[in-house]
Amino acid sequence: EETVEKRRRHFFAPGRTAAMFRKGRKVFLGGFGLQHDSDDLRKLVADVGGITYATVWKDEETGRAKGAGKIEFESTELAQKAIEVLKAMSAASTGNISFATIFSDADAGQVSVRFDRVISWLKSRHKLTEDWPKAWRRIQSQASSAMAEATSQDWDYFKVEEAYGLLEKSEHGKERDAIKQVLDSYRQSNVHMAEAAQALAQLVRIDLPSAKDQVQSFQKQVQDIERKQRDVTQEEVDAKRKFREMCDAHQIAGNDFVPELRSVLATTVPQILERAASKIATTCPELLTFYCAFSKSLHEGAGPADDAMPLLRFVIANGNASLKDAANLSDELKSEWQDLCRNKDAESIKFLANTFARGLVLTDLLELQTFLSERIRELEQRGTEEIPMSAEISLQDTKAFYEGISEAIAAVHGKDVAPLLLMNSSEAMLSHEATRLSTQRSLCNRLASKLTALEQSKAELSAEAGLHVAAAERLQAQCQHLQSWLEEELSRMMKYKVCLVGEVANI
Repeated sequence: EETVEKRRRHFFAPGRTAAMFRKGRKVFLGGFGLQHDSDDLRKLVADVGGITYATVWKDEETGRAKGAGKIEFESTELAQKAIEVLKAMSAASTGNISFATIFSDADAGQVSVRFDRVISWLKSRHKLTEDWPKAWRRIQSQASSAMAEATSQDWDYFKVEEAYGLLEKSEHGKERDAIKQVLDSYRQSNVHMAEAAQALAQLVRIDLPSAKDQVQSFQKQVQDIERKQRDVTQEEVDAKRKFREMCDAHQIAGNDFVPELRSVLATTVPQILERAASKIATTCPELLTFYCAFSKSLHEGAGPADDAMPLLRFVIANGNASLKDAANLSDELKSEWQDLCRNKDAESIKFLANTFARGLVLTDLLELQTFLSERIRELEQRGTEEIPMSAEISLQDTKAFYEGISEAIAAVHGKDVAPLLLMNSSEAMLSHEATRLSTQRSLCNRLASKLTALEQSKAELSAEAGLHVAAAERLQAQCQHLQSWLEEELSRMMKYKVCLVGEVANI
């Protein structure tokens, strides 16, 4: 009973009770520079507020700072908020103080250590000597001697451990014992943890970011090629559509241009000329009569004769007859016929099939169109008072004549028939049109070849990107393995849970 009472009084002592109520309000920091003092710790979490006190621990004999300290807050909530702020600073490597560990007295069984400060943290706890790199080089030399027959030149703790596992139950006792000595040297000096921490920092800071950059670079190249593919595909669609429209306009398949064009011209041109002759025959007779009568009424009988425009009258009377029958209608046409007579096929040439004759007919049609245009303008502006009644027709009839003559002109030289008539009468024009078609088809073929090349490049780059993705995933798995292994080893050695924080937590 006396013992129980003593323990009760000790547990509920005034100072002890107050300390219990303060549990969870203290934040411990370790592994920062020896030049920092308590004011620096306060500034680090000044934005959190509610700081009760801050201190940096010092060596009792020398009075020098130990690189560790604590901050106490007014509440556990503020302490937790401070821990979150400090962890964010640690992960982003911001702030004026770089520290290795951070934890609260609310969870004394767990310590957070920055992954890149593990070595300094071990040294501050006298778990690793200052000259550990020298010991590490000695162990490396020892490993190379123990496994002189092995092909690997870069030995580390994990490779040595793997080699020992392979030889553990073998008959090579001498070699097995030598490797066991290397493992013992690693573990006794804790160099294996320093080596792993160094490798982890290399992976997180350099190797993995470099691998991810390579992945992004190849993925960007693939995206650029895909964008080019979309552009070229659209160009190819437009080029093929234009080529198809050109072929459809000429009513050809688009395989052998010159023979196909000749075949179409042989069928189409006679039909065009017959339609033109028919249009002239139905439109011009009454119009020619009006034109002559109107001109005479203006000039008191001194206008054009009743047989004016003989070429039009020839077409009206004979249709698209032989050019030979119209050769004597004008001196120009007679000269054209004489030149054509040198060709043995001149007898078969139709009147409107001849470019020169068709041009003379077109000139007469354009003259009639101009006449009607002027007549419409006068009628719309001044009426018919000054025009003799014998030569007068209404504005409506004049416009009807104008529409008819415009249709006749289109039948002879419209945009739909002129190219065909030119190709029919000129080998140069036929060759030119075949060249246009060939050029458009070549453009379609070039774009198709370009798409094939882009697809091949995309496949190659995608394969390269896949290799780099796999490499990045291997490095990521290696990082996670190292982190897990190192946390387990540190926790086993320190007898409490150690968690690695910083950029390694985002992998």
